[in-house]
Amino acid sequence: MSEIDAITAEINENNNRNRKLWILATISWLLVTISNIRYNFGRSSPWDDGHVDDVAFTPFTAQTTMVMFYWLITICWQLVYLVTSFDDTPRVFNLLFIATNFMLLIWSYLFARSHYFLSELVTIITFNMLLGAYLFGQSYLLRPLYNWAIVHGSVVVAPLVWTHYVIWWNGAVLFGARNTFSRIIANVLIWEYLVVFGFLMLITGDYLLGTVSGYLMLCIAVGQLFTKVFALQWVFALVISNILFFFSALLLFFAPLSYIEVPTFRTEAVIVDTENAPLLAP
Repeated sequence: MSEIDAITAEINENNNRNRKLWILATISWLLVTISNIRYNFGRSSPWDDGHVDDVAFTPFTAQTTMVMFYWLITICWQLVYLVTSFDDTPRVFNLLFIATNFMLLIWSYLFARSHYFLSELVTIITFNMLLGAYLFGQSYLLRPLYNWAIVHGSVVVAPLVWTHYVIWWNGAVLFGARNTFSRIIANVLIWEYLVVFGFLMLITGDYLLGTVSGYLMLCIAVGQLFTKVFALQWVFALVISNILFFFSALLLFFAPLSYIEVPTFRTEAVIVDTENAPLLAP
């Protein structure tokens, strides 16, 4: 076999591998999409066994319609990624996308069947997986800008923000956080949201992360307003949301500077012949 034939065979094998990976990614996306549609329209999962546990009145319950809009945008966002960017995306992020979808599917199954402890563990694992991809995979550095917006946004940011929210919501359901004492604890814990995403924004300058997390915090604020008007949770959530939006706007204003490729200038070494150099006047 000639060298050209070997290269052609390797390219074909790589294309076949990518095609199989794309099919698996599409299947995982479809399963999560169907699960979300079934859960949001009728508030039941495909595996719901009719449990009567109250998940709608915790201190971290978000407004349903706004959450549905969040997932509608995320689903469309990920569809664009599958159609336009999958083949050009580093394989680690494609594998992350598939793994995240299946983990979310497992969470949906466990949560709908009232296995709140196990669903909490799955969510924590998923969040740490996404956080690792964010920090060590550095998806926020993807270029060009289109890849950053599509891949970083749909594969990492949107699921990362969602799983962080689910940790608190699932946890509130797990511990039955509906009394006054639980709400006081929740009033303190909600600020962790600002600490986590504020810190990530500070070290990465990622205004997309700030915008998405700010919106989901706004969902909590509106949800808590209709859940318990005379309480601090919706006030704190609204304050955190505004802070995240404000700093996202600042980063967006200064962001163009980060996309300018500054040329690297090399300083040529100049060899000076000290013997022939003119003497300096005293």
